[in-house]
Amino acid sequence: MKSIKVVIGGEEYSLIGEDEELITRSANEANRLINEIRAKYDKELPMLTITTLALVNSIETMEIEKRKLEEEKHFLMEELDRMKDFLENYIKQNAENQ
Repeated sequence: MKSIKVVIGGEEYSLIGEDEELITRSANEANRLINEIRAKYDKELPMLTITTLALVNSIETMEIEKRKLEEEKHFLMEELDRMKDFLENYIKQNAENQ
């Protein structure tokens, strides 16, 4: 485990993890979301509200991506089933014709 220093919302944090690049990217994204919300509301909101909104936005994005992934997985499974059925029928027909 490694300790990585990052800045999120103007505060420095020491985060611990194994994948430094992932932690840094995640912290940068959190910082970007916080800064985006701060800019949108002219820094009038308390930091707790800003971080809560950033968290909710992040989870919403994650859930949308998760839903898309499930839809793609379902589509691919259907396609694989169709291919399997086609190949089974092809093999069956060729076996009967020999």
